[in-house]
Amino acid sequence: ALSSIVGRNGVTLGKALESVYLVGFVYLVLSFPSGRLRSKLDRGLIAAAIVIVTVVELVWLLFADSHSQLCSDCPPNAFEITRNDRLADGILQGQRGVGVVLSVFTVALLVRRWRQASAPERRAGAPVLWAGSAMFAALAFSVANDIFDHPLGEGPAWTRELVFASIPIAVLAALVQR
Repeated sequence: ALSSIVGRNGVTLGKALESVYLVGFVYLVLSFPSGRLRSKLDRGLIAAAIVIVTVVELVWLLFADSHSQLCSDCPPNAFEITRNDRLADGILQGQRGVGVVLSVFTVALLVRRWRQASAPERRAGAPVLWAGSAMFAALAFSVANDIFDHPLGEGPAWTRELVFASIPIAVLAALVQR
């Protein structure tokens, strides 16, 4: 009995927290190289990312059915208060849409930051700014593919993961360059 409770809650908790890593990624890219967010806009993007990947995800889980929304082999959703597929789909699509907008907006912010930087600032931050911009663009493309039910297959998701893997390499390259 205990293993079924842990399994059920573990899968649901894992689903609830599966995108939290993105907040750390957003913070890393926006705060590089100082480690501090530069503006109210940066702090607003972090706050929006936190809300999208935690609050909205938890609200979605209140209405999501495990078998139709999570996976066919998943145990029951521990957070489900009532099944409402239409509402759950609407929340999920809204979350995705806001995620795409925030990702595109962040690319524009990073490009603007690049253009306004001095030559030494560009050299110091180039690897992270370019890898971060590529990641946000790939994220937006991948999530847009999800919104339209994967018309391009899994290619955009694979691209997102490959570009995401470049972030630690870019940070290391910037640190070695210093």
